[in-house]
Amino acid sequence: MTKSKLLILFSFIILFPTSNIYAQWSDISLSTFYNLSPIFFNNISTGYIADNSGTVIKTTDSGISWKTLSTPPNKFFNDIYFTGLSNGYLVGDSGIILKTTNAGSTWSIISTAYNCRLNSLYFVNSTTGIAVGDNGIILKSTNSGNNWSSIS
Repeated sequence: MTKSKLLILFSFIILFPTSNIYAQWSDISLSTFYNLSPIFFNNISTGYIADNSGTVIKTTDSGISWKTLSTPPNKFFNDIYFTGLSNGYLVGDSGIILKTTNAGSTWSIISTAYNCRLNSLYFVNSTTGIAVGDNGIILKSTNSGNNWSSIS
């Protein structure tokens, strides 16, 4: 076998298998034109994205298609978190916390006594969650997000 044929064979064996391990990216068109920021996937198929205009979109096919969910009007979202397939939360401006128990089909406004921007939230389990916001505010829920109180 000549050197050139050996080099081609060696290159093919080494390079061909690795070309398939890199992710394949493609553009998709979404129904929102605002800043898409918080994103959360429950599993490989189901995910949610919120934007700073109050829109939440959902995929159930790993991002191939997206459906706009109905949320209360004039709300601005900064983070989204799900504790399971059905229970999820949104936080945003003016101390807003929204909760769903049906995978985003409907959202309920959870009242808090705080009127500051909430930036992020995280649940350590299905009942205990923390939301943090501007001016050092830290809120905690121990009953699946139904009530929130300030912690020092």
